[in-house]
Amino acid sequence: MLALAIVPLAAPAVADPLPVATPVDAELKAVAHCVDQASKQLRGQIQAWTDTVGASWLGQTVTANFQSLKCKLHEHAPIVISGADPRIQNKAPGATMPDLGITGGAGTAGDPYLISGWNIAGSDDITVYTPVTSPQKQTLRQWNQQYAEGIRITGSTAYFRIVGVYVHGFPTQGIYVQGAHVDLYNSLILDTAVGLRHYETYRHPAVAHNTIIARNVGIDYGSHTSSDTWDNHIYVQHTSGTTYGVRVYFSSNHQINENNVDGWFSRDPNYGVYLDQTYAVDVHNDRVCAYTAAVTDFAPRTSEGVNSIWGTVACDPNLYDDILP
Repeated sequence: MLALAIVPLAAPAVADPLPVATPVDAELKAVAHCVDQASKQLRGQIQAWTDTVGASWLGQTVTANFQSLKCKLHEHAPIVISGADPRIQNKAPGATMPDLGITGGAGTAGDPYLISGWNIAGSDDITVYTPVTSPQKQTLRQWNQQYAEGIRITGSTAYFRIVGVYVHGFPTQGIYVQGAHVDLYNSLILDTAVGLRHYETYRHPAVAHNTIIARNVGIDYGSHTSSDTWDNHIYVQHTSGTTYGVRVYFSSNHQINENNVDGWFSRDPNYGVYLDQTYAVDVHNDRVCAYTAAVTDFAPRTSEGVNSIWGTVACDPNLYDDILP
């Protein structure tokens, strides 16, 4: 299959979010690196894909990649964190809370709560992705029936950093954030309607080095959210309905740079990066394969600021290896 030659772009000048300073940091970085490598292998293994066999094949391939790389991921129920939860309010700095998925941190800007090293499966994916016993499977199904997202964090003044997680098989969002500061690094989100949805988030979170394969929207930012979004591999693959790689609406002050976005079997209307009533959004040097448009700037709020769009590399969405690995 013919693929377009893409010259790699220089990495953005952003500090490494995972400095190795302690054994805990070293383990965290090892998990992040392992998820990165498994995701890169997956991108290289993708061939012709259909809705009927794709989810099962992708899940089995990811599991094999994790096993071959010996990634230290542990099964976890869907994670739900609310700012009103007294367990969060009373948590001692540095203490872990495995039931909430928190593996460390103090919840401050300089030392955010860490959520890392988890394999979080939706109920429909348990038999495909996660070999578990019948009682465990039933418990996981009960958890999933209660919550439709893999990770849900809302209404918290604390800072969170999600690193090296695998979230898959949820009917709505893989990760949902509302009114909280949550960074997302080096993670894999697979087979969800929306990969990541950030809503009403005012503290400019970072979203970087992730692979997201979603049915409708890869990354969704809405209502006053701002972000730094860079070096993500995003695929949307629904064969009906409107799909978006990255959608930003009623928001400002986003940096959406050097991402790979592929419409991958989606059909028109299919948008790569879609801006809806935004201002002061910077979109540059992204590689976008989309049927309808690579970048759309709908009804920009020019009275408040100007969006900057440049350097986008457009490609044919029929060539699903254009932006791989």
